[in-house]
Amino acid sequence: MPAKNINQPTDMEIALFLAAHLDNPCGIYIDGKWHDIRYFYKGLAQKLLASMTNPEAKEFLEKKISKEI
Repeated sequence: MPAKNINQPTDMEIALFLAAHLDNPCGIYIDGKWHDIRYFYKGLAQKLLASMTNPEAKEFLEKKISKEI
C-alpha cells in the first residue's frame, strides 16, 4: 500500500472546505451593495468533483452545489 501524502487534503477535507465557502462566501461591498464570489467556489467545486474518488465526499459536495443541504 503506497504511503499517504499527509500534505495532500482528502476528498472530504476539500468538500468541507468548499461547502463552508459556498455557505458563507467571501465578498466585498461596492457602492453599498454586497458582492460575493460564490460563483467562483461553485465552479471550483464542480471542476474538482471529476477528480474525487471518495463517493461520500463527492455526494456531499454534489448536494451542496445543488443546495440540497
